[in-house]
Amino acid sequence: MKIQNQKKFSHISLRYANNLEDAEKYIKSFVNKEWKHIYLTTNLYKKDKLEQVRFNSEMSSHCAIGQEWNRVVVTITDDFYYTKEGKLSYKAEYFYNPLETLFQALTRVKKELALIVISNRIFYEICAGILCEK
Repeated sequence: MKIQNQKKFSHISLRYANNLEDAEKYIKSFVNKEWKHIYLTTNLYKKDKLEQVRFNSEMSSHCAIGQEWNRVVVTITDDFYYTKEGKLSYKAEYFYNPLETLFQALTRVKKELALIVISNRIFYEICAGILCEK
C-alpha cells in the first residue's frame, strides 16, 4: 500500500511488509530503480536484531554521514514504537542507538524518501495518519 499526501508529504512513500521476505522484495525493487538503501548501523562485534534488515546493503547510517542521495529507502522494524507521551522509542537491545541512526538515515535524502515498515501495524498506522493529515 502506498500512502501519500499530495500537499505536505508528496516526497515520502510508506510501505507495509508483513515479514522480512516481503521487506527484502520492496528493498530490491527500490534499489533496482537506483534508490539508496541505508540500514541502521548494527554492532560490528555481536549480532543484533537490526542485522536482519540489512539486506546486503553496504551503506549503514554511520557510513552515510556527510553524504546525500536523491532517493533513500529505510526500514522500520517491529521494535520501534511510540510511548504514551508520543515519543519515538526502541525496545530491543542495541549497541548503536537506533533512534539516532534512524535520524542519520532519514536526513541523507534530498528528494524522495521511502519507509518500509516491517511487521509493525501500529507504527505503520501512526505514520499513515501523519502522512494523510490535511
